[in-house]
Amino acid sequence: MSLGLEAAGFDLVFALERSPDAAATYFHNLIEPIDSHHEWRQSYAAGPNDLDHLKRQLKKKLVVMDIRRIVDLIGSSKDKEVRSYFKDIDLIAGGPPCQGFSVAGKRNLNDDRNSLAGQFLEVVKLARPRFVLVENVEGMASKFKGYDSHAPLYGIAEVLEKIGYEVQPMLLNAKYYGVPQNRSRVFILGCLRSKQKSRVHQLYKQNGTINGHQTPTLLPKTVSGQVTVKKAIQDLKVKWAQPPSDYIKLLNRELGGIVTGQKIRGTRGLPNHELRHHSLRTRSRFKSLQILKRFGLHKDLIYWAAIADEDSSTGARACERLKQEIAGAADVIPGVLEVLESDNDISAYISHVRRTQSAKTRFAKILKALSSKKHSQKVLDGDTTSSTIMTIPDDCVHYVEPRVLTVREEARLQSFPDNFEFKGKVTTGGSQREKEVPQYTQVGNAVPPLLAKAIGKTIIRCIDE
Repeated sequence: MSLGLEAAGFDLVFALERSPDAAATYFHNLIEPIDSHHEWRQSYAAGPNDLDHLKRQLKKKLVVMDIRRIVDLIGSSKDKEVRSYFKDIDLIAGGPPCQGFSVAGKRNLNDDRNSLAGQFLEVVKLARPRFVLVENVEGMASKFKGYDSHAPLYGIAEVLEKIGYEVQPMLLNAKYYGVPQNRSRVFILGCLRSKQKSRVHQLYKQNGTINGHQTPTLLPKTVSGQVTVKKAIQDLKVKWAQPPSDYIKLLNRELGGIVTGQKIRGTRGLPNHELRHHSLRTRSRFKSLQILKRFGLHKDLIYWAAIADEDSSTGARACERLKQEIAGAADVIPGVLEVLESDNDISAYISHVRRTQSAKTRFAKILKALSSKKHSQKVLDGDTTSSTIMTIPDDCVHYVEPRVLTVREEARLQSFPDNFEFKGKVTTGGSQREKEVPQYTQVGNAVPPLLAKAIGKTIIRCIDE
């Protein structure tokens, strides 16, 4: 978000980040390069006095502290130096978790994150910036039956209205702003009104209008055409790499100059571009997913094969669906088998499947051998935009190579320039997912900088007017 807003013309007063790893990424790219990650973390360690610690971090333009503690310190402190950072602010932008506005689904009222959206609004009350920008997932635009009287986003919107803001909620898809990714997110944009009556407008959807609702004046301008996955990462292939596309040149030209790190010198030695190591089984499964996609077969065949034997209604449905799909694909199965069995990796892994058996039987056994209960795994289509980049690396399989994307490739799909370097662990698993924010998670949680830039330009236009 900050990278795009700075590219649009904003100056950073200060940023807030709770995770030390994500904070290090922010500091390294937008404030000052970090030579030693360990030394930087030590320099940002809390001291005996929280207020002095806050003042030191405000001077560095990055605060690594829980927002609830900051609100307490600001509210109780009469320190003019601290309060000066909250005066004459044009924009406060952020993506606070919104679980506290709904108890539907898996949301837990005791979740530690529930109060963060409210604390974000407390900072807005204190600073009263000319504009407020809030970003969150598309689900916040939906009402949860039996729990909410309205969609959770309106909990935030109505608070902003009471403070004195005219509020326009928008559902924007990044693919309309030059980002090679099908990524819909809710943005709540508030404009402070001194004389006009504040109000909350209807949610504007990118793909149409609601009840004849006209296009809002605060909607950022879209760009013509959509960028494909190939255009985003074609120069990063292991084999037969192609020259960088105009999209990549645009990223490095318009956003790379904002980053404080090294200048970009081609694709050799790019940061965060380490390939993941996959076992024979995993490579074989990735290749089979690519082959199934090439023949137009359902991507969930391998998943259904994994759960078809389960003694449950889900297993029974999967078994039935698997039989139907195999029966319906009878005419293409011989061709699929020829490609599967001619691949060195796959043939080595399925060597136990006898070729004397019928085509349907062999195909079913191969699916079982390569089966996986990971339901969300799918192969990217190089000729269209990417599906939404998430925080787990093996959700997306490369469009031609049998591997997951690198952090750098996912960053390209999120519209980060090549000199933007992510800090911390590459990935993590298990219970640590709730505590750590590794590189893949940082990329997956980010607002695409090109989309943030388009929104930032809209806000600056409104300020100028």
